[in-house]
Amino acid sequence: MNALGYEIGVTGNHEYNYGMDVLRKSIASFSGKVITGNVIDENGEPIADGYTILDKGGVRVGLIGMVTPLITQWDAPNLKDCKVDDPVDKTRAIIDQIKDEVDVLIGVMHMGVDNEDGWPHTGVRELVQVCPEFDLVVAAHTHKLVEGEEVNGVLVVENKFHAQTMSMIDLTLSRDGDGWKVAERTSSSVEIGAYDTDPDILELLAPYDERAKRYSQEVVGSLEGGPLTPANEFEAIPQAVLEDTALIDLIHEVQLHHADAAVSSVALLSREAQLEPGPIRRCDTAKIYVFSNTLYTLEMTGAQLKKYMEWSASFFQTLKEGDLTISFDPDTPLFNYDMFQGVNYKINVSKEAGGRIEDLCWPDGTPVASNLGGIREMINDYIENVKGGQITPACDNNWSLVGINWDQELHRRAAELVADGKLALKLNNRKLPIASLTEQDVRGATA
Repeated sequence: MNALGYEIGVTGNHEYNYGMDVLRKSIASFSGKVITGNVIDENGEPIADGYTILDKGGVRVGLIGMVTPLITQWDAPNLKDCKVDDPVDKTRAIIDQIKDEVDVLIGVMHMGVDNEDGWPHTGVRELVQVCPEFDLVVAAHTHKLVEGEEVNGVLVVENKFHAQTMSMIDLTLSRDGDGWKVAERTSSSVEIGAYDTDPDILELLAPYDERAKRYSQEVVGSLEGGPLTPANEFEAIPQAVLEDTALIDLIHEVQLHHADAAVSSVALLSREAQLEPGPIRRCDTAKIYVFSNTLYTLEMTGAQLKKYMEWSASFFQTLKEGDLTISFDPDTPLFNYDMFQGVNYKINVSKEAGGRIEDLCWPDGTPVASNLGGIREMINDYIENVKGGQITPACDNNWSLVGINWDQELHRRAAELVADGKLALKLNNRKLPIASLTEQDVRGATA
């Protein structure tokens, strides 16, 4: 990044994957300036400034940078002692502070154009509703190509993944008293593949490239008996999301091996994911699992599992009469469709989202009750489905009260008197005794 001469950097969600020490080292090694105004580290210090002002030929260019607050969900362990502020509120406060000090105001936000996963203040569209002073916002994170969209009077751009595109933005300025103002804005998308590779960058990266290639070619095993996924019936429809496959089951098997869990969930992270018979190299396993994700185990009820599965199944469009192919929700990425192992189930795509999971059961056929929202429901489920509807008294007497040495005959007599209404226990408002009956009480009641 330094060799490319970038002046400004903004942390993205993956910068938090490896912990705060690695992040600090990365920021310190950047020769430009990192701006990310909404993350406070475990020491109570901001990881970077929220803004900077550059002087470009006498034009004061203000840049404000934020990262999506959803990093607290994806990297919760790394951020457990950190604070991540609302990026919209934080941006609003910075604009109020610097708006009279800049001629041009640009947002560089590691946030998509729209809110993500239903979380407010995670998208640029909502940001510019609250902060219309921006001339331009460079969005990121969701990797959707936006060549130039005007939102609430603000020009918004975003680029495709893998550096396939870059945005060319032209701002035309006119004098505004002693300063400048933006008179016109245009943007276009540049296809990087149309340009020759920079030989100096190739030379710089050559030793790292060679090291990575050697590592990627190391053989870890072999595959026999056929490929892990069947061929796609339709090129645009990955067969691995339409049916259970050996590919997904392999990842399930790995996860269940390393986690003390009953159920595993896995997404198809790449539509090109496949293993063919023959040697298995490190680059092959990277192809079937393209992200450096971390394995987590979570404890949940049957109700939560069912809700999670229904959420995942909303990936599919509802199949209508006359349809001949499966289609998918346009706003749900492939990697947000999880498939499950450890339970048997069916997804009825002819039903509306939220009511598609059917015949959910454990491998032995025992139903996973969809109403396991609490211990009471669990008891019902246990009696009905685990014990076959019949239970017998069973107690292991693993605890007891000691230190009791009362007169057994007077104790029996006290019980009789209370039952007959001749003696009363003193109760609190929860109808629990708050004082003991005494020998004197019994003798007084029988005198």
